Amino acid sequence: NFDFAMRIEAVAGAELNLPSFFIRDLGAGGDITAGIGNQAGAGGDTQAVAVGNVIGDGPAEVTARSYAGAGGGVTSGTGDGGAGGTAVADSSSEGGYNMKALAAGGAGGAGRGQGQSGGNGGSADATGILNNAIGNASATVESIGGAGGDGIDQADGGNGAASMLVNAVSGWSNSLLSLRQEATGGDGGSSAGGVAGTGGEAVS
Repeated sequence: NFDFAMRIEAVAGAELNLPSFFIRDLGAGGDITAGIGNQAGAGGDTQAVAVGNVIGDGPAEVTARSYAGAGGGVTSGTGDGGAGGTAVADSSSEGGYNMKALAAGGAGGAGRGQGQSGGNGGSADATGILNNAIGNASATVESIGGAGGDGIDQADGGNGAASMLVNAVSGWSNSLLSLRQEATGGDGGSSAGGVAGTGGEAVS
């Protein structure tokens, strides 16, 4: 599991880009390469937290991005794919013109063999706050559920993760402030000879 956080205070200036986290495919689950009825490893969870305090009138941005690890797959033998990891992103800024938070759950791994299944996709959760925004500002929060793993050789597909954002982004400004939140459910895993996985619900 990974948990990163930063607090920063700076004078805003041209093209200033305040804390930005890129956590990509960390902690992928282990694969199964032989044997019968095994369970592949789950993907690692990730968390990104960015907190900014921007002083001045120049442009500044605070961004947190979290990408969870994918579940392991079954490359030979039979077994279930590992579940995708969970992703969390939290971003907040006092001042600045732009705030972003993006969380993407890990994809489930492929399962193999009749009676087995692909791993389910990992969940994702994101929140963001932009207060005392500068100029024409924007605050964006995005959550992407992990896709279900595919089913090979009559295994069922894994289910995609749901994504739900309800009042996940907020802020205030004396000027113009755009608030945007977007939720995307994960795709269900395909299946060759079994039952395909269900796509994840999206609510925003």
